[in-house]
Amino acid sequence: MKKSTPHELLLRRGRWIESAEFCKIVAENRKVGERQARKLINEAYKSRDPRERVMKHVFSDRRVIYGIAEIGPPTPRSVRVLRRNHISGEGLNIEDKILRALTYYKKNRYLVVDLNELANRIAEDPDLIKELAYKLGPRIGVEIGQESKQWDASVA
Repeated sequence: MKKSTPHELLLRRGRWIESAEFCKIVAENRKVGERQARKLINEAYKSRDPRERVMKHVFSDRRVIYGIAEIGPPTPRSVRVLRRNHISGEGLNIEDKILRALTYYKKNRYLVVDLNELANRIAEDPDLIKELAYKLGPRIGVEIGQESKQWDASVA
């Protein structure tokens, strides 16, 4: 397969793409490491040549997507961003957001979760989620308390 520039890869892809996924695609195509691929993407971003230029969009939560002028501006329809390691909550009701957050804490072996920490994680007011959090916590197996505590293997 011919080694392509980041611009050509985005043109073939035909949509805006998340930075981590784009980095992997460039690394595979150029047969380089991901660090070198990030350098190539950065060079394409800074390029003044419109045939090589890549556009970057940074969201308020610091997620980054890349695209090109031929694709057009990022729109909700053209942007398909993977949401790893955080809960976006777009389109979810409060109960679903709380359940997803509590499941995250359960996976990470938390025994007790601070209500304020939970509220920050799902970007909601603690007073608004208090009743639901106390109701849903035991169902997932996580207690809602004053400070967060993880399970410690050295104590057991």
